[in-house]
Amino acid sequence: MMFAVECITYFCQYCEKDWSPLLRRCANIFHQWALGISDRLDTIIDDQEYGRVAAQRTVFFMSAVLCFSGRDQLTKEEISDLCKYAALAHNGMVHEMSSFDQNEFKSLRVRSQRVLCERLDEMIVAAEMKTSILTKAVQSVVTYAPSGLVWTKLDNSSCFEGKLKFFSSQVFHINVLMGIVLVDGSPPSCLSKNILNHPLYVRTFGTRNFEVYADSCGVMRSNRSLA
Repeated sequence: MMFAVECITYFCQYCEKDWSPLLRRCANIFHQWALGISDRLDTIIDDQEYGRVAAQRTVFFMSAVLCFSGRDQLTKEEISDLCKYAALAHNGMVHEMSSFDQNEFKSLRVRSQRVLCERLDEMIVAAEMKTSILTKAVQSVVTYAPSGLVWTKLDNSSCFEGKLKFFSSQVFHINVLMGIVLVDGSPPSCLSKNILNHPLYVRTFGTRNFEVYADSCGVMRSNRSLA
């Protein structure tokens, strides 16, 4: 699949034919593969295996980003998908990526970043016109993020700030160029060693680790099932 995407993106640079429909179908395939991995992750208890499989999901999302290269103009729905894939790819790197060839992984990351650079102006214009694009991208990473966020673009940047209008709440940020998502200024992280090594934690969860954010009350929350 990756070889096919590489060939199509190469032809896009030199051929008049519009290859974008085929590329979008490839993006959807990578997305479906990533969703399949997400379902599998809920059943994995071993933390090392979880990290390896989660890293594969990150690679699929990066591959999906590659499928938005080209000179065609994206629709708002396509830009929404691109922002979401970029956020999931970047924030998935909280897991260890050493199970992949590092040269190939770095190359994939650079190429996916190049696509985001090429599409940046389109992404910013679309996000300002339809802010739900930003909300959906953030919610793909932080599932408990509220739907009623009001977004403001930060000056001279590709960053947006979102918060509820009438209630004090957490502040969310997203950088559409990098796919970075922050909650109250902090990115996702795994639990610290002092928690992981605590006897009560070990007795309850064994060697499992969790990707966490702090909610508005300061409680650490995870998108991963605790069962």
